[in-house]
Amino acid sequence: MNRKNALGKGLSALIPSYGEEKVEKVPENYTEPKKLSTSSKEKVDKSVDNSNKVLQLPLSKVEPRQKQPRFIFDEGALTELAESIRQHGVLQPILVCEKGDHYEIVAGERRWRAAKLAGLTKIPAILGSFDEKKANELALIENIQREDLNPIEEALAYKQLIDEYGLKQDELARRIAKSRTAVTNSLRLLKLDERVQAMLMDGSLSEGHARTLLALNDKKQQNDLAQEIRDKALSVRETERLIRRLAAKEAEKKEPAPAWRDQTAYDELVMSLRRSLGTKVSIRRTEQEKGQLVIDYYSVEELERIAALLKK
Repeated sequence: MNRKNALGKGLSALIPSYGEEKVEKVPENYTEPKKLSTSSKEKVDKSVDNSNKVLQLPLSKVEPRQKQPRFIFDEGALTELAESIRQHGVLQPILVCEKGDHYEIVAGERRWRAAKLAGLTKIPAILGSFDEKKANELALIENIQREDLNPIEEALAYKQLIDEYGLKQDELARRIAKSRTAVTNSLRLLKLDERVQAMLMDGSLSEGHARTLLALNDKKQQNDLAQEIRDKALSVRETERLIRRLAAKEAEKKEPAPAWRDQTAYDELVMSLRRSLGTKVSIRRTEQEKGQLVIDYYSVEELERIAALLKK
């Protein structure tokens, strides 16, 4: 399935070249659109039709979104991108919206960071007009579409889309062109201990290992085993075997120990008591070596008779 088409009119409608491998380079002699001075602060001319219009914005006027789903940026990858930008420029404009006296990034924070690292003072951008909700939705989908979020960032992005837009998991799956099972499995990672989630985010634990840890309900046990996986460099298969052994031990603890006598012995004892007391007797076992002895009586006189026998 074509992932971009499945996103409908999201970012591709705003940036036709979004996601394409070849993007025309912004000309070096490109001149900025006319600007107006308002309260000594430069702003893009509102009369300009910004539909797919590439603007050159000062990097100092551009800031990342606070609700950015990405928490970790690979420094090595950023350095490589910065070097590419030094040689070829920023080939794909970022998407921004106005936020007071600055511009807020909707899509393209990684390019913005690399441009700063490369020493640029301006960055090509497309200015969109979105309300907060729409900008947030586009930012989330852009990051999911890029497929370079770590598993926890991706799960949190799904959760945010579900919580803020009231989407059901199957509806979300259709919008991002993934199976419902993939979305469900991603969200399940948020049930892991926070320390395990941190290991998954920094790459010291793989997603495959993390999924096996979901079999453990105890958060401390999850963290302890995650540490062992990292320290001993256990494979996923080895981790699965270890978890099965742990589960078997837990089951043994919960399984009641064998009764002090088998059922035949209890049946014989019941028959002996019935003969001695001359009434119906039953034994109800509740757990190992514990239970109730039930003696039936059918009149006050019979109760007195049984009591007298018991006293003897």
